[in-house]
Amino acid sequence: MLPLTVSALLLASLATCSPIDRDRTAAILSFDSTSSSDSLLVARDPKVFNAPLWQAEKNQIAAQYSTKTGGAEDQAKNEKVSGRTGRFSSLAPQHFIEEFDVRKQPVCKDGRGKKCPHGKPGKSGHRQHGPAKKDAKEPMIDVFDTIDELYYGKLSVGTPGQVTSVQFDTGSSDLVVPTIACKNCTAPLFNPKKSKTFKSSKNPFEIHYEDKSGATGMISHDTVTVAGLTVKKQGFGCAFNRLPLNVGSPAFCARAINKVTNGFGDGPNSGLIGLGFPANAASKELPFFMNLVKQKALKSNIFSMYMSRSGKEGSELCIGCVDSAKFSGKIEYYPLNPKATKNIQYYWNIKSGGFSYNGKKPATGPLEAVIDSGTSLIYVSVAAAKALYAQIPNSAPAPKEVGDGFFTFPCNATLAPISLQFGSKQYAMDSRDFNLGQATTGSDLCVGGIIGQDTGDHLAIIGDEFMKSWYSVFDYSKCRVGFAKAK
Repeated sequence: MLPLTVSALLLASLATCSPIDRDRTAAILSFDSTSSSDSLLVARDPKVFNAPLWQAEKNQIAAQYSTKTGGAEDQAKNEKVSGRTGRFSSLAPQHFIEEFDVRKQPVCKDGRGKKCPHGKPGKSGHRQHGPAKKDAKEPMIDVFDTIDELYYGKLSVGTPGQVTSVQFDTGSSDLVVPTIACKNCTAPLFNPKKSKTFKSSKNPFEIHYEDKSGATGMISHDTVTVAGLTVKKQGFGCAFNRLPLNVGSPAFCARAINKVTNGFGDGPNSGLIGLGFPANAASKELPFFMNLVKQKALKSNIFSMYMSRSGKEGSELCIGCVDSAKFSGKIEYYPLNPKATKNIQYYWNIKSGGFSYNGKKPATGPLEAVIDSGTSLIYVSVAAAKALYAQIPNSAPAPKEVGDGFFTFPCNATLAPISLQFGSKQYAMDSRDFNLGQATTGSDLCVGGIIGQDTGDHLAIIGDEFMKSWYSVFDYSKCRVGFAKAK
């Protein structure tokens, strides 16, 4: 889960200048950078493993990815998007739109070879078509503390719009917005009384997790805008109160909240916006991105992510588009696999051949990989982690103070490539992202970024540690995830 900067572009269709196509839009959110010293994260020696932070994320993964029931109620949530019956078929909208590359817009011409009169260059250098709108540029933050921990950006709620900050998370499906009544939440906070369009549903809830986090509250609805893309009557969790909660806890993301427990809000972002599937929405509300799909607002029913590292600028989320300036080569796609979760699509999960070291046969065996931008590290089953580290020379289970499921390797080792297989292709990670720092101050052992944690449905959670090396595309129309080498 990491930060972004927002630049909204109104873009034309791939091949025509029709009035219908002019109604469709795409938006780029470019990540700015900041140091985690701007946040309330744990202060530490920059060369030493941050045990409290990563142990907390590990606990959250165990709580968030519990076994799903795959019942009729979850199936119905997915079907709200297209109105069709059938489990997997309900994922795809009725009309497929090719991926839209903001760097390769066609130059529209009339019969005399002249440029279309409604097209004009935007501030970004791309050609804009359709109703005139300004480019919207808003900073989004890459929280960096020896490794990149969190990506988040701005979101507007209400009428008139009130700006707050949210994490963009492909591993969840709910939108959570904190209000001014939440005394311990991170500002900027939303004031429902100042919005002409705010409505509370008065639907209560209560939820608790094994990691002692939890939430209670009500579902609310209001106008929500991200980078100029607007959904009216968007359902979200409205936070009124907060008790100490771990950064990024799924409890806070779960529902409309008047009380959350055990640590959300310690980071620099106020809330969270889930980019996952309707079946995984604890609020039972259609996710923001799915609402854009439903109202046929996007040039392409996709979004894509580029993540920089070390707090550098350039990271971005492209809604309705891909940005070929951020990757090289061709995007290779892999189909979603709802069979892993009882034929209901909760996550952006695809089949993987597993992790391998130095080009060897995958040690972990096949995995069901959830591509999760809201998770910093990588989590596989305990057995898979042991098998992978057995291939890495001189690695061993980490000492107790580091935590269960963590492994170490010599800090002075030159690591061979660690790769994750999709289809027949090996996707290597950058070793800089794998090294989490010294196990303890002065230790010659460092902690590895692939963690052993058993989850429900035997899922492997693939976070930013992998995504920083590979530009990631989430294609709703064709129910697939794609990767290309990140620049």
